[in-house]
Amino acid sequence: MTLNFPHHSYFSMNEKKTRFRTVSYKIFWSIFLFPFCVCGQMTSENSPSSSFNLEEFRHKTLLLINQFRQEHNLHSLASNPALDKISQQWAEHIAQEKKLVHRSLSSLKEIVQEEGWGSINENLHYSTEGLDPEETVRAWQKSPGHRKNLLDESIQIAGIGAAENGRTGYVVFNGASVISRENSSSARLPLFFKKLFQGKKEPAEDPEEN
Repeated sequence: MTLNFPHHSYFSMNEKKTRFRTVSYKIFWSIFLFPFCVCGQMTSENSPSSSFNLEEFRHKTLLLINQFRQEHNLHSLASNPALDKISQQWAEHIAQEKKLVHRSLSSLKEIVQEEGWGSINENLHYSTEGLDPEETVRAWQKSPGHRKNLLDESIQIAGIGAAENGRTGYVVFNGASVISRENSSSARLPLFFKKLFQGKKEPAEDPEEN
């Protein structure tokens, strides 16, 4: 950019200094402030939505899941605070890591034993368009593995976690069957847990079945 300064012989030295100082200030403020305006806009675009309400998201998601179960003559799932916390912890973890990965089988086994539950399953979902209960449940319904977990007859409680990283939303659903610690046994566990308890090697999960 070229700046043309006026040159008139009748200007005094003080007038020239004043004009130069004024132009210098304009150049300084243009250069100094512009990067901050751009960074502010970029930061706003990459930040999580301030209007997101986790409890409302959980309520709507579980409502849709229960409607889906009722359509298949299954009982509704009850929201469980302990399971919500477990799901939320993992949602925040995978959002931070930006990786859609399940908990390890040993971690799931530990959760079942600590809580005294009979079984637990897990669905994951992510979207680059943020968090939407309808889009999330619809995607699970279309996937055989996720659909099977939603329609699991043995579960009675549900936990839902959701977190964002920029514009990408991550959702975790956990369903669990509730039994007393005295009645807990591997007979009530899903097939992959039975294999784990029997000491057999668990085959690798299908990366598309999250």
